[in-house]
Amino acid sequence: MLDNIIETSGRFGSTEHLIWGIVKKVEYLLQSDNTSEAMRLVYQSPQDENGQFPVPVRIVRAMINRRLGNLHEAIEELRSVSLDLEAAGNVAELARVRLQLAYALHLDTQVEASADVLRAALQGLLRTNIHPSMRPELEELSELLHFAALEPSLAPYLEPVMDSLAGVLGGADGADGERVRLQVHTLGRVSILKGGDPVTFQLKGSVPLLVYLALTPNRTIGEILLDLYPEKEPGAGSAYVRKSIQELRELLGHGAVLTEGPRNHSRYRLGPSLQIDLDLTRYLDAINRAETARALALYRGEFLPGSDESEWVLQKRDEARLALTFELHNQMVAFRERHEWRRVILLANQYLRVDAHEMSVHELRVEAARRVGTAAELGRYVAAMNSSSN
Repeated sequence: MLDNIIETSGRFGSTEHLIWGIVKKVEYLLQSDNTSEAMRLVYQSPQDENGQFPVPVRIVRAMINRRLGNLHEAIEELRSVSLDLEAAGNVAELARVRLQLAYALHLDTQVEASADVLRAALQGLLRTNIHPSMRPELEELSELLHFAALEPSLAPYLEPVMDSLAGVLGGADGADGERVRLQVHTLGRVSILKGGDPVTFQLKGSVPLLVYLALTPNRTIGEILLDLYPEKEPGAGSAYVRKSIQELRELLGHGAVLTEGPRNHSRYRLGPSLQIDLDLTRYLDAINRAETARALALYRGEFLPGSDESEWVLQKRDEARLALTFELHNQMVAFRERHEWRRVILLANQYLRVDAHEMSVHELRVEAARRVGTAAELGRYVAAMNSSSN
């Protein structure tokens, strides 16, 4: 599948898809210890006008160099990428890169430098979501995490991070008590069903906060504000978040949101009593399993509509959209090669429902309509393509 994405993305000039496919294929090759093929693939990535590779490609190139024992090259690359990500304000990716840099420094026996970078990485992980896709990477870095656990200056940061890592690296909640089953809709609509009955919240921010804590546990008020309400004044924003927490507890049970840590630096997470069925999670599972029909049924629109002020929400929206367009693009190319033009049209219609401005898909739909479509159908598709290009 990844080979098809790389091939078809290059053919249709879809740079974003091509970079994604190359990075994912390199990560797969690294898991198989095929570093030579991974390095060859890196240099197939497009470069900018200055001959620079995109940031995701530079990251995996550094990982390859570290695997090959080229620690100096890996360290220099990761330091350079860290500066770029810090300037761009990309907290999530910066934390990941700093973990890689700390590990490379650790392997190079630069103990103090490794500890300094690792401290910054752990602080970053406390501010962002640890996605399950990071599992192989985190398992590889387990030596570094054990090192942190033995360092007095790092251990205080590691403990709350490990709570977040538990869902990625394994471990059971182990808590007893009555379970509250929630069905949470976030794609194209915002709603919660509790035991099949709708729950009505008075505060607009309560559902986004619930979803945020489900995906990114152990967050302080300040971190929640940074991700969900970056434009709010701190005092008013903190009061609003606390009111949202109170409403979640009132409507879902007092144990719905738990508080840990000192009063002036409390961290919040969902309690073990909540059993959440989140449509975004099921949707991403469908994508990973290449179950296109199920993914389309689940994707009813953008993630958490109406929460446009949140960078975290916008990032999740982009991830969800890109995941679906990759899969649809791959299916379209496969059916085109088999000359199943009607299927190409149907898939293109679905793709353009998600991203109406992808010119390569407009062109592919017009090509298919010329083969099997009616005159009226072809006319509509040509008009849509011309409109999109203007």
